Amino acid sequence: MSIKRWGTVAAALVLGITGSGIAATQAWASNASSNRCISVFVEYVTQGDGSKYVYWAESRNICGAFAGHFQTAGVNGADTNPIQTHRVNFNRVLPRGSCIQGIAWKNNGGQWSDVGNTCTLIA
Repeated sequence: MSIKRWGTVAAALVLGITGSGIAATQAWASNASSNRCISVFVEYVTQGDGSKYVYWAESRNICGAFAGHFQTAGVNGADTNPIQTHRVNFNRVLPRGSCIQGIAWKNNGGQWSDVGNTCTLIA
């Protein structure tokens, strides 16, 4: 096999591995953390410069049905019975190591109690 043909094979392999021949400039990622009755899930991408572009964060109930609401990144969700998920759209860059906090609030006849509080890291 000639050197020219080996070069063509090598180039084809490199293109096949990288997809288009250009290295990826971002990588999808997600992270979640849980505490008692709440789990906070965060969806983001790591950009080529290492910054984290956060699309959204969502608080989820991981206990049985109860009346109340979630507070995600300081934004209160609607009071529902039973409690529903609560998604907050970010669509912006957050520094690596940032933490998105979620709190689950239970309504006991007008008396509110914290039934879960966690902070999900943007790694």
